[in-house]
Amino acid sequence: MKYSSLITEYTISKVLSEVEACKDGDINLANSTFGLHSNFAQQIVDAIDWAGLKDLKLNMCGAFYKLADSPELWSSFCKKLEMANALKSLDLEQCQLKKISLPNLVMLFEALQHKPYLQKLSLKHNYFSDLTRDDFTAIAEEIVKLPSAIKIDLGDNDLTPHYISQTNLSILPNITGLDTPRFVSGQLAFGQVGLWGAHANFSSDAEQLSNPPTHETSVDHPSFKSPPPL
Repeated sequence: MKYSSLITEYTISKVLSEVEACKDGDINLANSTFGLHSNFAQQIVDAIDWAGLKDLKLNMCGAFYKLADSPELWSSFCKKLEMANALKSLDLEQCQLKKISLPNLVMLFEALQHKPYLQKLSLKHNYFSDLTRDDFTAIAEEIVKLPSAIKIDLGDNDLTPHYISQTNLSILPNITGLDTPRFVSGQLAFGQVGLWGAHANFSSDAEQLSNPPTHETSVDHPSFKSPPPL
């Protein structure tokens, strides 16, 4: 079943029920394009048990994009995130953070500053190299304020020395991925792809999506095969 075919009120209700019933603190909403519809963004923020939340995946999440479009929704999301004191991992890969205003990004990073258990923060593939160097420097200043215990992945952002020379990112041991470009050997670099839903499998494509090829084995992927001879 394709994700695009799941944009129904029934599906939204089902996902909300799954999120509300989640007791282990692991919520995965990756690749959930249906979040762009109705008032799902606010509903999902209200449905999450933030106090018990441990692992939140929002990479390519439509609901996240919707949150960023509204000052009220964004403020509500960040306030809820502040309550997630048990949070261990937050995945914001491919969330188009470059399009979010600096004040909103500051609000986001401030919400993460006092998380005693937070160990991983993925900011991969957010097209930071499309920003001006000054704008990225301002974002970097907020990133370096985060606790050093958090491993922060900035891979696949094409952050050349031009971007990081005015920052302290390269000297911090908890910052990784600065030398990882978005494109490797002319081919699109694969990022980690997760399932969406709170421990729910709503797609027949799930197993394929949850195990993307690595850089080492990607040449064996069908998309990397040489074209047939003319």
